[in-house]
Amino acid sequence: MIDIDEDIEDSWLTPPDGYRLQDEDEEQDAVNFGKDCIDRIVGSVGEGKTLPLLGILVQNVMQNDSDWRYKNAGLMALS
Repeated sequence: MIDIDEDIEDSWLTPPDGYRLQDEDEEQDAVNFGKDCIDRIVGSVGEGKTLPLLGILVQNVMQNDSDWRYKNAGLMALS
């Protein structure tokens, strides 16, 4: 889920009002794939076993202050 471009374009930081992404790009596909995998694991194994582990993993990636993509992946994992 961190397989996205590290550099942020100015247009991404200030989207126009009512902006919605019409076509998902390749980077967003990687994020969605990661989220789908997490959903499937939780659905297969059960919330009771996976959510505590997921919480630990998210907490670990959220502590990475050197690369914003890790925090983004942690937030997306919980969404």
